Amino acid sequence: SSNATSRSTPSTDATTPSLEALKAYSASRAAVFARGFAAGIPHLQRAIAIDPAFAMAYADLGFFCWNIGQTDLGAKYVAKAYELRDRVSERERLFILFLYDRQVTGNLHKELETLESWAQTYPADFMPWSVLGGWGTQGTGQYQRGIDATEVALRLHPDLAPVYGSLVAHNLGLGRFAEAAAALQRAAERKLQNPLFLVSRYYLAFLEGDEAGMKREVERAHGNLEAEDWMSHNQALVLARAGQMRNARVLWRH
Repeated sequence: SSNATSRSTPSTDATTPSLEALKAYSASRAAVFARGFAAGIPHLQRAIAIDPAFAMAYADLGFFCWNIGQTDLGAKYVAKAYELRDRVSERERLFILFLYDRQVTGNLHKELETLESWAQTYPADFMPWSVLGGWGTQGTGQYQRGIDATEVALRLHPDLAPVYGSLVAHNLGLGRFAEAAAALQRAAERKLQNPLFLVSRYYLAFLEGDEAGMKREVERAHGNLEAEDWMSHNQALVLARAGQMRNARVLWRH
């Protein structure tokens, strides 16, 4: 595989001797950008079944599992990718090192250093900018830095649904509700969908005291397991804030 990065399609460069495994890996990236992290997992499981030494497939699987709340399983897959890091390109190695510090060691400052180095080494690669605009800065409370990074990522690849989610989160962190809503509108104009968009709209409705809007997003989440998981958690937080702890516990168990 090469280290070239396309401006129009998600990068699928990954080291594997199997064309079929690479196709499955590519399908996983496309599924995530279009429909959310859970959608990419079956493709990665297929890639690993074809090539059990496919480091980037393990890395992405760990990344996706973490993003849908399966943190222990995610750490296990990332640790496997870390064991295989000497088999990959420099770009892939940086991705694996970032994940290892994020999910296994918990060293967020070292994680941030790796992302900054990756972005400087490959400035036309949307991946370090998109991740820097997500976990890298959210985890350390650097919201404005995160906004700046997401805008770079979106200039390089304007159809990255998860990055719009990061842009929303950073603006919410800064109390910029209008800007958060505008980020969701930008994603909608590009016809992008992501389960966390439902949750973000729920947040905004809550912050604006819009109970009808909150109810609408809860109803939209029905049938989408990833969205329902996040929505149940946030509904529980709202109930807990109102002192309804018994009802909150029911939703947390759900």
